[in-house]
Amino acid sequence: MKTKFEQPGSFPRLGPIGRTVRVLAGAALLYFLVYSLLTRWQGWVETREGWELPGGTRFIGVALALYLLPVTVDRLLTVTWGWRSQAVWGTLVVGLAAFDLLYYESLWAPPLGGFLLLSIVGVFGVIGLSFLVQAAAATPG
Repeated sequence: MKTKFEQPGSFPRLGPIGRTVRVLAGAALLYFLVYSLLTRWQGWVETREGWELPGGTRFIGVALALYLLPVTVDRLLTVTWGWRSQAVWGTLVVGLAAFDLLYYESLWAPPLGGFLLLSIVGVFGVIGLSFLVQAAAATPG
């Protein structure tokens, strides 16, 4: 198993500005995550017609979650997965899209939409909480 731990004391501790920035970033990220989850979750899990995909900016969140997935998985599991986490995620998305086509006769249905929503919530939730924990403990990120 390969891990990426630095030696203790190799980075300087956070000062008041760094802690404030981390608290604000973590709180803003969690606020917008909870706000969007409480107000717009039905649009993610409703079945669309045929090959119709939902519009709007939701795919920006999906793309950012996919980009930040290796960092999040490495932080949670303390083992370097790297691109393999993205490969597993992509395989699950393709499998769920195929299941949606076979079962719901639609490309976008509750299994795929729910998985993508949970992916965004999981990745950004972990990042937002890690900002708050780092600010509270004054540890470098």
